[in-house]
Amino acid sequence: MLLDTMGFPDINHSVSLNDLEIELAKELAYRRYHECETKNVVNRKMASRKTNKEIVESGTKSEIAFCKMMNCYPDLSYHPRKGSADCYIDGVAIDIKTTKMNEGQLLVTPKKKYDGGIDVYVLMTGLDRKFTYKGWMKSEEVYQDQNMTDLGYGPTYAIKQQELHGNNYRK
Repeated sequence: MLLDTMGFPDINHSVSLNDLEIELAKELAYRRYHECETKNVVNRKMASRKTNKEIVESGTKSEIAFCKMMNCYPDLSYHPRKGSADCYIDGVAIDIKTTKMNEGQLLVTPKKKYDGGIDVYVLMTGLDRKFTYKGWMKSEEVYQDQNMTDLGYGPTYAIKQQELHGNNYRK
């Protein structure tokens, strides 16, 4: 993986979506939600009281925001996506996680470890139009026993923001 040359944004870099990007996110979220509902796909939300539809819309907006920062395209498919990346940069499979809480954690369901295919997890915060990049972590770093916790929704990997890598990864 060429993570040290990817050019991640600076921590706390924010981006706002324009009206067209918001409409794209809403349409894509609607199609993804509808497709998953008709195929009985289970949403493994780990710390939210939001509906599945709200989670899909927020996540889709966040994916578009991150890809806007990175000057790449998100995965615009809407078939049920099991363990797939939200985008690829230089062959690196990236899964973007979102929380509305500014100090929120990167949460990854344990099932992701077995679905495979993700190289890097990214944390974005935000809700409606403005999203902020909080850092990233390689999947093998996420899947450590010391990161496992239960936030009341079952076991999940939880990484505090200060443990995430910024734009200066040197391992």
